[in-house]
Amino acid sequence: MEHLSAAQLVGYHERVLVADELQRVGRHIENCDRCRRLLARIERTSDTADFLWLELSGHNDDSIGIMTPAPPTPRPGRATSFHLKYLVASVNRVRPLLPIGAGIALLVALLVIAVVRYRPRGLHEQAAQTDGTSNRLPVPEASSSSGPDTPSGNSLPAGVIVASVVDNGRTVSIDNHRNLNGFEGLPGDWQKSILSAMEHHRLNLSAEALALKGQPGSLRGRPEAATRFELTSPVGDVIESIRPVLSWHCLDGAVSYEVNLFDSAYRAIASSGPLTRTEWTVPFELQRGRVYSWQVTGRVRDSEVISPTFPAPEARFMIVDASSASDLRRANAVKPRSQLLMALLYAKVGLFQKAEGELRLLRTHNPDSKLVKDLLQSLRAAGARHPVVPPSGAALR
Repeated sequence: MEHLSAAQLVGYHERVLVADELQRVGRHIENCDRCRRLLARIERTSDTADFLWLELSGHNDDSIGIMTPAPPTPRPGRATSFHLKYLVASVNRVRPLLPIGAGIALLVALLVIAVVRYRPRGLHEQAAQTDGTSNRLPVPEASSSSGPDTPSGNSLPAGVIVASVVDNGRTVSIDNHRNLNGFEGLPGDWQKSILSAMEHHRLNLSAEALALKGQPGSLRGRPEAATRFELTSPVGDVIESIRPVLSWHCLDGAVSYEVNLFDSAYRAIASSGPLTRTEWTVPFELQRGRVYSWQVTGRVRDSEVISPTFPAPEARFMIVDASSASDLRRANAVKPRSQLLMALLYAKVGLFQKAEGELRLLRTHNPDSKLVKDLLQSLRAAGARHPVVPPSGAALR
């Protein structure tokens, strides 16, 4: 005998089958002991129909038999209550997962928003911002006054040249975005120095070199000396040579001279002995980056005259340090040689005479340049200009 399915038994129990089907199932239950026991179990349980289908379909003993878990397709308009109960049971199973699903959806939404808002810029955007900025420094805040060679106002279009100079055949310029052109191959710190000088029309002068001038001290002759003579070089200077030549003017009636050299603590480190000429080369190498002082004693018959003489300052000089000396050698090797670069480096280390010489050469190629004129003026305004030194090395008269 063919047994009833679980759907038929549940439909019979819930009285949702059509009349003919309800009668046919009832007659079968009356004649089938197995289906009758199963119906009794359905009537005793409070589980939903869906749970019963899953449970009954797992049994395979002779007392129950094999049940089909799928409900039959009802006729239109009938078995509505049965399907509503089936739907409610399904929703009850899914309901505990709803908060978890909502949380996952919210997390995904926030992640998408973050990616869209903070995504890395495209390569084309980066290229547009970095193109041509290898020599660019931060643009200062706009000023109400315009620069010396810059058109007034802030209405300059991009890339307008605001200062330029012809440097030994090379055209060097800066634009209104502070881009330096003409020195692309130079080290970055040199480019910054050139850009600053062209932008502000000033040289960066060595403070240590300026401090050498006018220093008081004890290495000076008596002010009451009737006869005087002057030291010429190096006096208040920075020099490159580690074996400098010290020179001075003649002293009338002198029969000999003696040079004494001192370190920064006024300790005597060398003496020339009697000399008949007005110059002396230090016989050993001095240390770079150090300050030295020197004086000359001239002997006239039975008296001595020491120079420098009060109120003249001490004769001090400093030797360029090793790092700056290396930079100067590298800059001199640049092809074509840059007069502007050499002037800036000379001024930075305190070689003011050489800096002025480079700027004078630069002015020959730029006679009407306000930039070159202002650079020269900044060198002279700081007291860095030296008078022309008379020829030295003359024999005693």
